[in-house]
Amino acid sequence: MNLSRKIKSIGSVCAVLMNLCTPAAWANCEMGEQGKVVEIKVTSCEEIVAERNADVQKFAKGQSDLYTGALVKSDLGLVTMYPSKEKNPCEEFRKNSLVKKKAYSTCCDTGRWGKCVFGGNFLGNIDGLAINTFQ
Repeated sequence: MNLSRKIKSIGSVCAVLMNLCTPAAWANCEMGEQGKVVEIKVTSCEEIVAERNADVQKFAKGQSDLYTGALVKSDLGLVTMYPSKEKNPCEEFRKNSLVKKKAYSTCCDTGRWGKCVFGGNFLGNIDGLAINTFQ
C-alpha cells in the first residue's frame, strides 16, 4: 500500500471514530511539549488558595500544592496556574508584563472522572523543578 493510500485510510478511521463520540465526551489532550520555555503577556492575575477555592475543592481536592498560587491570564486568552507558596504569588505577574516560564499541561477530562481545574495549564520557574501534572 503506498503512502497516500495509508494516509487516506488513517484519515477515514479517524473520521469514523470522531463521529462516534460527542464533543462533550472528548478529552482535551493537546498537551504539547512539557517544560517548554514560553513568554506570555499578562492581562490579569488572581491569587488562589486551594483549601478556599470551590472549583479546586470540587474537582481536585487534596492537591493543594498544585492549585495554590497564581491564576494567570494572558493576552491570548490562555489561563494558567502558577503553583507557589509565596505570600504574594501575583507579584511577578503584573498586568501587561512579559514573563518567561516553563509551560506544562495535563490531559483534561470533562467527564465524571474529570479533575481538570482552570484548564489544566501550568507555569513553572525556568530554573525550578518540573511540575508533575499527572492527576
